[in-house]
Amino acid sequence: MFSRNELAGQVAAHLPNSGLTAAQVVARVEQLTDHALTLSETVPVGRPPRGLTPRASDPRYATVEVLQAESRILNLARRGRQRGYGYADPNHLRDTLIATATATASATSAGAGAGTTPGRLDGGQLRAAQHLTAGGDFLSVLTAPAGAGKTSTLGTASRAWQAAGYRVVGLAPSARAAAELADATGDRADTLAKWLHNTDRLDRLPAAERAWTALDDRTILIVDEASMASTLDLDRLTALAGKAAAKVVLVGDPGQIGVINGPGGMLAALAHAGHAIELEQIYRFSNDWERTASLQLRAGNPQILLQYLEQGRLHPCPESDTALEGVFDHWSQARADGQDALMLARTRLDVEALNRLARAAAQAAGDVTGPVTTAGDRDWQAGDLLRTRRNDRTLTFGGAIGSAHVRNGDRYRVLGPGPGPDGGLVVEDLTGRGRLTLPVDYLEQHCEYGWASTIDSAQGATADVGIVLVRPGLDREHLYVAMTRGRHGNHAYITTDPATDPEHDHGHGQGSRHFAGRLPMYHG
Repeated sequence: MFSRNELAGQVAAHLPNSGLTAAQVVARVEQLTDHALTLSETVPVGRPPRGLTPRASDPRYATVEVLQAESRILNLARRGRQRGYGYADPNHLRDTLIATATATASATSAGAGAGTTPGRLDGGQLRAAQHLTAGGDFLSVLTAPAGAGKTSTLGTASRAWQAAGYRVVGLAPSARAAAELADATGDRADTLAKWLHNTDRLDRLPAAERAWTALDDRTILIVDEASMASTLDLDRLTALAGKAAAKVVLVGDPGQIGVINGPGGMLAALAHAGHAIELEQIYRFSNDWERTASLQLRAGNPQILLQYLEQGRLHPCPESDTALEGVFDHWSQARADGQDALMLARTRLDVEALNRLARAAAQAAGDVTGPVTTAGDRDWQAGDLLRTRRNDRTLTFGGAIGSAHVRNGDRYRVLGPGPGPDGGLVVEDLTGRGRLTLPVDYLEQHCEYGWASTIDSAQGATADVGIVLVRPGLDREHLYVAMTRGRHGNHAYITTDPATDPEHDHGHGQGSRHFAGRLPMYHG
């Protein structure tokens, strides 16, 4: 669904404005937006449900194409109930639990995604694994609040399927999420876009790639972070799976950030239609109160913000600079105390400001030194933290295309200039995958400093402490994601100064259902 404001934003983004005055551009956008809403492909669908980010007064629209895709997915899911898809004998799950628990008997839980100890599931996780492997539905949905242990559940279910002779194919909207899914399932995972692209050229693929892409009735398709998957992509995936009698499992949290620049909402729609099992027990947070509070934040209850305030987690600031410095100072102290900390903001301008503060401090401390490599508007030196913003399968650690490659959202430490006069930068992956050289053209177009990140980029990440900059207009989904990254603490530094990044200005006016409007503000 989309509002008129959102449609106008898309029209403006695609409208050439050379030779036009600002007033002429606005008039043209309004004219084209009004015309688009009268097309037969545009269908009014009423007001938004409570808790969504658009203004409550804004009517919502959809296209015929999207509504038809939603109907096809829901119909496939309904017709495929308890039909034996992906069925694994319960003995396979039992043997998997015994084998895993035996192999990890001495291990202790050490982070997000674990229940009590690796290989041991709580009652809710066990019921979910049983439902997935023995329920027999064509399309199963696993929903999980932040920190509820979906990784352990998926890993156990995947090993049970593999023991029963099934092949698990992992997919996700992002390469980072796909890599995490591969770790959980122990099998290959890739982006949903890559898999769909492969299906269009099966006969031209190498044998190994064709074997991984092709579906049959012994295939389990798992899509992680499915709330961020486009409805049109899910329509294609479920149609292909239906023809091959493969099982589909969609995993995610409808309460987190949804699809960016595309139609979404299928995870919530399928859950509402009764196709989901949800994990409820939260393990991520070391403070008991925060487990319960995070669920209230997820549900959109503004009263829970009072508890965050009472617990010292909300920090009103008089203006932007104070809030930015508050985030940075808190992050610096946490790191000095030996904690892994995340600095977060909604817009790239704010992320860039936080990165500049962190880089200046690193230079002053002598952690960023040596020859300067200039690429675009950034200078790079040894010790800099770098974040990539685009997948590139030609930039690999193993040296061969198709091996571990540079992914959108990866973080690296700069080691120094690459070989030759235009050698780019030699960087080291912070997750231990190794070293590679990033060429200058990639640096110029697709790299930024990596101390801070956008909230969107951090969805799925876990740290000891999360610290976020909050401005007016921040919606519930982004606040929920930002305030659930840290195990031991999550803090918000709040300013009344509005965002100035046009990339994230969605035209929300007064009356918007934004949580930032409910946060305590500085009153001097």
